[in-house]
Amino acid sequence: MRKHFLTIISHLVLLFGWAIAIAWLSLVNPPAVDYGVLSWDKLHHAAAYGGLMLLALISLRDWRTLNAINCVLSWFAVVAYGGLLEIAQLTLTSTRTAEWWDLFADGVGVSVVLLLVIYAEKRSWIS
Repeated sequence: MRKHFLTIISHLVLLFGWAIAIAWLSLVNPPAVDYGVLSWDKLHHAAAYGGLMLLALISLRDWRTLNAINCVLSWFAVVAYGGLLEIAQLTLTSTRTAEWWDLFADGVGVSVVLLLVIYAEKRSWIS
């Protein structure tokens, strides 16, 4: 039981640490590069928010509450977090701008991870 508790705590620390890292990277001064719509920047967004979704789903699984409703709620929560950070970039910084394409990339990353986890669960790859 103690080992399970430590696993839950470590996964939650990773989840919130990852979320804080995304926030920090989203609000610091960006490099002076114009990436365009299809760029590495969008891949970074998809990977960062996909990772956040994976950690959220792992945390749900720790609590034995990984079900369809919680998966959908997690999807909305992670994408909403991306939206809030886009708004924060627009309102709290003078060096960042909010972009719909960034939010779209966030949603793509979150969706891909969710679909892969659902597939893995169905195939019993995750025990």
